[in-house]
Amino acid sequence: MNGIGPGVPAKLLIGVGVSAFLSVLSLNSLPLLTGALLDHLNVNEAQAGAVGTIEMLSVSLAAFVAASWAGKISCAKLALAGAVIATAGQFFSAYTGHLHVLIALRIIAGAGFGLAYAAGTIVAASTINPDRVLGYANAIALIAVVLYLPGLGLIIASSGYKGAYLALGALIICLAPALLWLRNGKGAKARPGTRAVAPLKPLVGLLSSIAFFNIGAGAVWGFSERMGLQAGFSVDETGFIIAIGAVSGMAGSLFAGWLGDKWGRKQTVVVALVASGLAYLLMATIHGGLAYAAGINIYWAAYMFLFPLFIGTGAVLDNGGPTATLAAATTFLTIGVGPACGGLIASWFSYSAISWFACALCALSAISFLSIDLKAARPWR
Repeated sequence: MNGIGPGVPAKLLIGVGVSAFLSVLSLNSLPLLTGALLDHLNVNEAQAGAVGTIEMLSVSLAAFVAASWAGKISCAKLALAGAVIATAGQFFSAYTGHLHVLIALRIIAGAGFGLAYAAGTIVAASTINPDRVLGYANAIALIAVVLYLPGLGLIIASSGYKGAYLALGALIICLAPALLWLRNGKGAKARPGTRAVAPLKPLVGLLSSIAFFNIGAGAVWGFSERMGLQAGFSVDETGFIIAIGAVSGMAGSLFAGWLGDKWGRKQTVVVALVASGLAYLLMATIHGGLAYAAGINIYWAAYMFLFPLFIGTGAVLDNGGPTATLAAATTFLTIGVGPACGGLIASWFSYSAISWFACALCALSAISFLSIDLKAARPWR
């Protein structure tokens, strides 16, 4: 781990990786859970999409609140508290058949995930190389995704969303002890050349870019399982393809961790946004199994490449705490809006229309990111 930077022991990196995994546990399960709700809870696309949106909003709001605690609290305690809350939300969700009760429980679970996510982000942002730490930590998180998603598809096929929530709750319990390895992090000390508070214009540009990208990505992701069925796959086959796609996501994260800002942050972000748009079109507008599988893999690789670069940009705009955590919270706030948007578009038009909507938002994301003045941010390699 010497290439990551000083002060980043392997246990701390694993702790950040586990917090990253817990934060996206519901998000990565969303396509399969959306399909399970459609099949077993007697809801329509808009209602199923709204469940995912509300949960992601809860994740983001909890992370927004926790952003103000950077440097003031124990990140390990914050993450463990979040894990306990999320576990309770998962288990209780398995015992309800009412949409409104389920939504309330998903809000609770989402709040727990948001606290765990904020804790890991605060720790990562405090390191010398936040892009790289986040890239490698996300790769660790994706190892778990690859392992659990195929099994989740089988569980949903046999016992629906209720069995899925029970299994996810048990998984949180198994992984929670690794969050104790965050005990060395409380927040950041300012790196040379960075600011205590991010300037308003770059902050607005960064958060806008994150918002546009993630609304589109969330809209596609929320219905990627249905797109797989449209391409001719079964539910368990689609779950397997999505899980295997996480290997491509792992490659994207590792590449981001290795790359940092060596090639220029703006150029690499724009290229990844173009790749994302291509993935959306392959998944939904070309109705074939090969196109769908290729689209899923490009989607994963581009998203997990962009994620650490967006958060890392926030880390270099201030002292490594609040802005990075706000960027992380904005990610979930806006990707959570995506499934609701996707549900409405699918209800009115088609799954193909979702992909074109997401492509347009990729273009807006690129324009917003290009407006950011990064000259004041000194490289920290």
